[in-house]
Amino acid sequence: MPENDAMTKQRDDIDVIEYVPKEQGLFRPWIVILLLTAWVGVLLAALFLKMTMLRTVLPVLMFVLLVYLFICTIAALRRK
Repeated sequence: MPENDAMTKQRDDIDVIEYVPKEQGLFRPWIVILLLTAWVGVLLAALFLKMTMLRTVLPVLMFVLLVYLFICTIAALRRK
């Protein structure tokens, strides 16, 4: 039975490597692409429809994008 003892000891010595998911940041490239696409879409609509109301949306969309990027930058700096 010494073989049996060696096998159980060998099983006890095995290290299991567990997957630990990496923390996800706030930054998502698709959000930036979506906001820039919306900005270009509103710009083209404002040019073709000649509606001044749409032109007021442009700075709002760009402000939202800048705030999002600012928050992502602050979060990334805090993690370091």
